[in-house]
Amino acid sequence: IPNQDWVITGDSAGGHMALLIAEILCDENLREIWGVSKDIPQPKSVLINCPVYDLKACRAAMRKSGSKFMFGPSIFDDEVRKKLDPKEHIASLKAPLFISSNKNDFLKWNSIACDKDCKALGLKEEFMFLESDDKEVGHSHNVIDLTHPESIKVNERMASFIAENL
Repeated sequence: IPNQDWVITGDSAGGHMALLIAEILCDENLREIWGVSKDIPQPKSVLINCPVYDLKACRAAMRKSGSKFMFGPSIFDDEVRKKLDPKEHIASLKAPLFISSNKNDFLKWNSIACDKDCKALGLKEEFMFLESDDKEVGHSHNVIDLTHPESIKVNERMASFIAENL
């Protein structure tokens, strides 16, 4: 990817990974910790939908067995968790961030927390929160049903966000 404009995006767990990768690419110390080449450029923008943002809070919200199943046994090692937790590194993000969620998303509190942290740090971000009562508009709806009107709205806004930040 050297010398190319690119974006990174993901939904749910993929949103977690997209944000963490972007944070690593935006921070020299994190690149060193993770062993990531300096030749890989920062993304021009990051787009996450219904992400897992705060692993510590997710772990606390689940039973121990559920946390272990969902995140693996290393979720109980705070050093490992901190390394994998986008919330721990959000201040490192230099790329513009688009976040979406909605009223029916069971992980909406993660998106709301990410938006709040970004605003507190003065990061360039946009939060699109849909107040729809439509039960079809739920977790990662924008990739589950591409034809739904609310999905189209989110995906069109994401495309515009990319164009605005290239």
